[in-house]
Amino acid sequence: VKGNHSAIEDVIKRLNTKIKTIVPNNKIKILDFKNYICLKDINFKYPNSKKSTLENISISIKSGEKLGIIGTTGAGKSTLVDII
Repeated sequence: VKGNHSAIEDVIKRLNTKIKTIVPNNKIKILDFKNYICLKDINFKYPNSKKSTLENISISIKSGEKLGIIGTTGAGKSTLVDII
């Protein structure tokens, strides 16, 4: 951790930076919630796929909470964010 101190400081600085959201032609609704979002036992499989991308995913995200989603390529990170 000590060797990556500057990288960690950069990540913390970026996490605390407000991001301006640009909504093209008002086609996208901005997700606004006051308490939390809760997903319970989410399963997802793409059409024409033999294997599920997500299986029994449960997560609760509090309003204002910062969350990192990590995993290997093809683990379902982007799919989970799309579902949220």
